[in-house]
Amino acid sequence: MVPQTRRVLVTIIVLIFLVSALIPAMMFVRIPVSTAFSGYRENKRRWKLTLLMVQVGINVILLPLVIVADRQYNSAMNADMGYDYEQLLYVPLKGADKDNLILITEKLRQYPEVEAAELTYSIPLDKTSGNNIMLPDNPSKYLMGVCDQYMSTEGFFDMMGFRLIEGKAPSQPKDVAVSRSFVDEMNLYADWSDGAVGKDILISEHSDNDDDVYTICGVYEDYIIGSMMGRDNRATIRFCWNTDWNYGTDDWSRAMNKLVVKVREVNPSTIEKVKSVVEECLPERNNIEVTPYTELVKKEYAELLQMRRTFTIGALFALAIALMGLIGFVRDESNRRSKEVAIRKVNGAVAGEIIKMFVVDVLKLALIAALLGVAIAYFVSDKWLELFAIRISLSPIYFIVGAVIVLLIVTLVVVLSSNRVARMNPVKSLKNN
Repeated sequence: MVPQTRRVLVTIIVLIFLVSALIPAMMFVRIPVSTAFSGYRENKRRWKLTLLMVQVGINVILLPLVIVADRQYNSAMNADMGYDYEQLLYVPLKGADKDNLILITEKLRQYPEVEAAELTYSIPLDKTSGNNIMLPDNPSKYLMGVCDQYMSTEGFFDMMGFRLIEGKAPSQPKDVAVSRSFVDEMNLYADWSDGAVGKDILISEHSDNDDDVYTICGVYEDYIIGSMMGRDNRATIRFCWNTDWNYGTDDWSRAMNKLVVKVREVNPSTIEKVKSVVEECLPERNNIEVTPYTELVKKEYAELLQMRRTFTIGALFALAIALMGLIGFVRDESNRRSKEVAIRKVNGAVAGEIIKMFVVDVLKLALIAALLGVAIAYFVSDKWLELFAIRISLSPIYFIVGAVIVLLIVTLVVVLSSNRVARMNPVKSLKNN
């Protein structure tokens, strides 16, 4: 459990404990015993009713949060990341030399289960560093910062399913592909109305001197860098670095040590086959990890999943406490009003009317608590969703459904708890009183 989630869960439990148990207990122990027989019962009833409404309100807050967290998690998991990853396997190969990296990709491409095998500096889930963009006619002026996704072998672009708007994927040493947002932002500094393809730019870290220009070969749709919980919204750039190129003294194998394999079907047999090929080429390694890309995406949203579980646990815990309090309150009310109930029955009231009386008394305040709870739940949900780069819309249905479920449970418990006194022989009730 991540620390932030643990703190939220502990806070919820402590809050419920304080409101439901500790604070009432401290207040009750301060009341003198002498007041027990002088109107204290009615005061006690009011306190119980107040605390019961607080518990109802807490449940109305937590249940919509469970719904919102569930919808946000499902939205995140099913979101369009801007590339295709369902058939991908990821293998980190840090420390492997260039010859072995090339051998691994060549062997994998021979298997019918494998559609593509490419090496890369980074994958979209990585939060890579930034670089600055300049124009050749003014190399000293930084125009904008970009998220540099660096290099990959030539087939990586197509394998990932990056969506080209114009031009082509990078395939030459001085090619650079840029995202749509890159072009939109550059239009603030230069007239690119005739298109970005073919334009020359300078890139810090890549352009060693003012004459070291890169030519934009293609423009692609923006894809999600990182995840929806921590998305990098900067424009992106991508390069190609094939196995037979040499960029000065840069170590190719150090930079291109992440293997991505596209397979026809992700299953244990295919994963094991990819792993065996890597182990065969790197016999000294005993810790080769082949991970489905979908699992990497799930890990990005592990905190969101844990948050959903936190809200669910908190809601169940709060509901259990509220139900115990509600059952106790109805029982006390039944004992306190047993004479009134008996008189009503003698005068012709049926069991359904008696039950309705108890339900109406509780629901009058429960509705007020529910309205307050819905308002608080909306505020908390809205603030929580601000953590996400892409967020669901807050539909009133989430909060209405949450409040209705809580009120239905309250009604059911009151009906079941008051059923005994509603069906009791009125003569027996009057005799006991």
